[in-house]
Amino acid sequence: MDSVSLPFFSKSTPPFTLAEGYINLDLNCRAIQNPAATHLYEAEEDCIEHILKGDLLIVDCSIRPRPGDVLKVDIEGAYKIRRLVRNAGKLFLVTDDHSAPPYPTDETGGFCCGVVTGLYRSPI
Repeated sequence: MDSVSLPFFSKSTPPFTLAEGYINLDLNCRAIQNPAATHLYEAEEDCIEHILKGDLLIVDCSIRPRPGDVLKVDIEGAYKIRRLVRNAGKLFLVTDDHSAPPYPTDETGGFCCGVVTGLYRSPI
């Protein structure tokens, strides 16, 4: 996709006002830092805050996971979206809604398939 010119509104612009101008923007460059190591994944559950079933998640496999990151992981042969947390010096993969038990992991991130860096939600 080529870059496009879009109207630009600052965060402080009230609704229904004129745009401040136009900017050239390549949304791929803004959302994807490493295209060769990035893929999309459709969320299959609503277990992480701000991620809903059906959201398209941007997953970057080149980023080393850190506690607090949301990850796409392989747990017993199934892809899941989990948050990496440190508790009592150990790392766990957890859901924000506590719908699944904490899953122990280690510093190597052996279960990690990538870090979720963004999402797209259809407005319809």
